Amino acid sequence: MLSPYLRAVGGDVPVTPYLRADGGDVPVALNIAGHAAPAPVDTLLANRPFYVAHRLGGTEYPEHTMQGMNAAIDAGFTAFEFSTYRTRDGVFIGSHDWTTKRTTGQYHEIWDTDWSTIQTLEQQAGPIIRLEDAVAAMPEGSVLVLDHKATSATSTHHEGNRRSEAELFDLLDTLFDNPAERVIWKLFSSSDSDQRAADRGYKTMCMLYPSEVADADLTRWDILGMEYNASQEIWDTLLAAGKPTIAHIIVNSGQAATGLSRGAHGLMSSVPSVVAPVRK
Repeated sequence: MLSPYLRAVGGDVPVTPYLRADGGDVPVALNIAGHAAPAPVDTLLANRPFYVAHRLGGTEYPEHTMQGMNAAIDAGFTAFEFSTYRTRDGVFIGSHDWTTKRTTGQYHEIWDTDWSTIQTLEQQAGPIIRLEDAVAAMPEGSVLVLDHKATSATSTHHEGNRRSEAELFDLLDTLFDNPAERVIWKLFSSSDSDQRAADRGYKTMCMLYPSEVADADLTRWDILGMEYNASQEIWDTLLAAGKPTIAHIIVNSGQAATGLSRGAHGLMSSVPSVVAPVRK
């Protein structure tokens, strides 16, 4: 509600506006709604180019570690890609693989191992982190690009995987005031999780490969990802869909230049010290 004043010598004087009408003037209240700030997801996608830190900078640093996360933040990133699996007792951890062998040297199947065991494992640059740890470190107004590995690669009716996805959606509701404004749901073309994410208001990012484009329904997803060095014909097909596009996976400035020259609007960067937002 606005309170109008008349500027006058000696101080502003409150005034009451009236609407002239038959039967007498009627006082009116001014109620002008403020303009809401754009959602962080929309702000990110409006940048040209926009940048996402792949696996929290997972080529330059051990993937899904706070070391990589902090380096990406220092490099100016405002969007962070996080792959996750759920432990047996319901903790979502940063991991691209369904076992811990590659990153820790010790073999545990994540879905069948409790967090109490997982948290004792050491990666090259420290312990495995939880989704909550990454979210807590995110700068205000930044964006999480989330890859739920159990359902992002293929369509699945596996009860455990679908339950894990539902629990992840519920967790996001507790981690963000308005998760649809802060989270992009990442998946691949064979997955059907995009509809479930869209039903909750999330924008979806599909990471495509050249051989998939001809048969893909590009209207399904909000953001289209493609290999940076795919042919111009492939890139032109994606651009014709009128959606934001992102080139993956970028590890050096030459690859970044190639992706942008093809028409990519954004870059999925895995080396924060080399391919990162330009600070103003």
